[in-house]
Amino acid sequence: MFGHRYLGAGRLSRRYPAIVPLGVVGVLAALFMSAPAQHSQQNQKTTVAAVNSKGGSIPSPKQYFGFDMGATGELQTWDQATDYLRLIGDRSNLVTYTNFAKTSLGNDYPYVLVSSAKNLGNIKQIMADNAKLSDPRGLSAKQAQDLAKKTVPVVYVEGTIHSTEEVGTPSIINAIYRLATEKSDFTNRVLNNTVMLFVPSQNPDGQMLVNDYFNQTADTSYSRIYPDLYSHYAGHDDNRDWYQFNLPESRAREQLFEMYHPVYQELIHQDASNAPRLYTAPYEEPLGNEIDPNTIETAGKLGLSQAEAMTAVGDTGVGHGNSYGVFWTADVADRDSYTGSSILINEIAQLNNLVYPVTSTNGKPLACGPISDQANSMDCPNPYNSTTWTFEQAVKYTDDAIYGAVDEVAKDPQTYLYNNLYTVASDAMTWTGGPYAYVVPANQRDPYAVYQLLSTLDFSKVEINQATAAFSANGKTYPAGSWVIKVQQPLGRYASEILNVDQYPDVRACSTCPLIFPYSEMTDNLPMELGVTVDSVKTAFDAPLKLLHGIAPAKVTMPPAPATHGAYLVDPNSYGIASFLSALQSANLQTFRTAAQFTSAGHTFAPGTIVIPPSGQARSVLQKAAAATGIPVYASNQTPQVQGFALKPGTKVGLIRGLNQQPGGWLEYMMDEYHVNWQAVTHDDYADLGQFDTIILGDGVSQNTIQNGLNTANYPPDWAWAAGAGATGWSELHDWVTGGGNLIALGSASTTAQQLLGLPMQNVRTSAVNVPGSDLRATYDPTVPAAWGMPQQWPVWYDNNPAWKITDTTNAQVASSYPNDSSTLLASGYESGSDALKGASNIATFKVGNGQATIAGTDLNFRAWTKVDWLVVANMIYQGPSKPVSATQMVSQPSFATLSAH
Repeated sequence: MFGHRYLGAGRLSRRYPAIVPLGVVGVLAALFMSAPAQHSQQNQKTTVAAVNSKGGSIPSPKQYFGFDMGATGELQTWDQATDYLRLIGDRSNLVTYTNFAKTSLGNDYPYVLVSSAKNLGNIKQIMADNAKLSDPRGLSAKQAQDLAKKTVPVVYVEGTIHSTEEVGTPSIINAIYRLATEKSDFTNRVLNNTVMLFVPSQNPDGQMLVNDYFNQTADTSYSRIYPDLYSHYAGHDDNRDWYQFNLPESRAREQLFEMYHPVYQELIHQDASNAPRLYTAPYEEPLGNEIDPNTIETAGKLGLSQAEAMTAVGDTGVGHGNSYGVFWTADVADRDSYTGSSILINEIAQLNNLVYPVTSTNGKPLACGPISDQANSMDCPNPYNSTTWTFEQAVKYTDDAIYGAVDEVAKDPQTYLYNNLYTVASDAMTWTGGPYAYVVPANQRDPYAVYQLLSTLDFSKVEINQATAAFSANGKTYPAGSWVIKVQQPLGRYASEILNVDQYPDVRACSTCPLIFPYSEMTDNLPMELGVTVDSVKTAFDAPLKLLHGIAPAKVTMPPAPATHGAYLVDPNSYGIASFLSALQSANLQTFRTAAQFTSAGHTFAPGTIVIPPSGQARSVLQKAAAATGIPVYASNQTPQVQGFALKPGTKVGLIRGLNQQPGGWLEYMMDEYHVNWQAVTHDDYADLGQFDTIILGDGVSQNTIQNGLNTANYPPDWAWAAGAGATGWSELHDWVTGGGNLIALGSASTTAQQLLGLPMQNVRTSAVNVPGSDLRATYDPTVPAAWGMPQQWPVWYDNNPAWKITDTTNAQVASSYPNDSSTLLASGYESGSDALKGASNIATFKVGNGQATIAGTDLNFRAWTKVDWLVVANMIYQGPSKPVSATQMVSQPSFATLSAH
């Protein structure tokens, strides 16, 4: 399914016991034989040319793998698939195979180009011409039309985005084989008039984990479905990283789009078994203001072309409309939709255990969609007419859809080049639907967040200017060094999409119909997610600007080394201080944090300031962290005389995320990103929780997750580590906290912490509150350790999470709440009933016995989008195990071991 935000999936962390992948199965003796291709597309007779001009025969998929793609119960391994595609590339002058990048786990990320030998030989010029069409500056309409006649469009087909949706890779294998071996009017047209760019899997890591596991468990009683996160870090929703680009797979994909400028992107997914046999465009409401209408119309046209071609060859049950409102936010309608690369989503009905037939349980034909009794409709004019659905059919339908779309473009390539590249970019240059510009003021509280925001825009090829002197805009004066993103540029609509404040429209099918919600979240406001102030300026203004070519962290200069009894100081006002804290931990350097505000050398430092005794090693560590983040380091010849805390050296974090829990995967990503010393808490660890200083419960972790875990009877012995800890483990976790442990519980796991520890709080969120994936106003108390460095007011990501009324504040410190004032809580997105949350707490720390627990009703690390709140998590990872020091001790800087406990 297209990255449904409630669907879980999984992988093994490198900190979990490893499952060894299968080796490559031996190639069959029939490798060098040829066989006729079996296709029924375009109503044309086909012939096979199994020997190509590079020399050597090209075996069919059946000859190579030993089974047809789509054979019931059969899955190729990833190694087999890539070896086969590489073989075709070696033997065909119509195919090139390229290992383009490395994945999160270090595997190859390949892509395959398929076109005529002439086009592949001229591919650099095609790339250059298409890039020129995508930037209309200096190119007249007539010149663009002439250029479109000289070049050919690139079409992009991507398979197995989610690794348990198996139809994509075998369908792509079939398509590449057909195009490389078949001589027909259809293949000649496609090869001569397009370049097809295939990504056999957007998630090679998951292909290896899921498919190898499936084959390892053949002929056993074990479950055939890989039980854990299969996309490293992201789990199922790896495609929801396509606007922040945290993952190497996301970055590789984006680089391919920038290199080749496809006119459309066909994304192969699978939906529920009772969905249409294949779903395609046109899509459901809502439609964002920033998407160019040419992109929408092309998606609809190509989707209907797929449906038409499939109907012509007898494929029934093809549906469209009435689902998948994908054009509201950029996490689904990704960056490339704003460049004219129309999204063509194909959702194919799922199978049992990945590749086994589905059979109707009521004797009626399987559904085409939400239509009773299989009546035809505009959304499904030709309902499915069978009670069974097989893997072979799913692969055939997918191939027929691939051929239907590319043939439509191949029949009229110049129109798609002109409309989807040149026209969309030209429209962006004159678009008036947004502001004139967005301004990022210089000298913000978090230079690292500013750097990350600008880097994301720069990676997306959004043009960024920087002011060389102060200027005024919209009645406000901005200092020199401020950044300006003008909207009228090729990627201006995209920039506006992720920088603007969203106000969800009142979209209904009729005046009395319910509100139509998008497929994804209700907002994608990048500045709010990172903690950066960005101003929208509606009217034109003059400013002395220079166009930037690349983004770097703010330049910082290390101060002179402080005196022996002085200290280095780092303000806490950035989530980038997580890099400082982990680096200091890794270097085993004594580190303190202040409990109160103080002034030193004319600078006022906030509570939570990091204090490091001077040494050559400390200077080296701080200099490296400062250069990477742009966060300044200060020095004082006098250590601040305020109360504070000594951080425990070597702080060790345990993560309880449960199997198949995406929020836990993203916690792993952030802890790896900031080099936290962490380890997964497995079944055997509950008897030895004392090895951990801090334990984190990710969103979604419940008492059931902890106690029951995986039913190991259904899985090989390698998975024994994932067994539940039982009531004993639950009690051991309780005793660990009350005995001095530091617990952090995020999102729904805050309820789990309440149940575990009897925390005095009551959830005030009821079903009347509906805020699905939006930003709500929140207040922070930066004197509370959990909120050290946070602004006093900043929006928080809210997704119908718990909101807490603290019923006894005796042993509680509230770090963040929803303001109880007359204004709406909504900052960006959509809300209904959120007034019920006013005055409720979101983040609070409780003293529990000799330990403590910090809860957050919201997931402070949702998909690693909401990086501003990582500061809270980083604070509490290290603060919980710390020990208090007096003002006198802060100056004398005692070792951690000599201090008494809290």
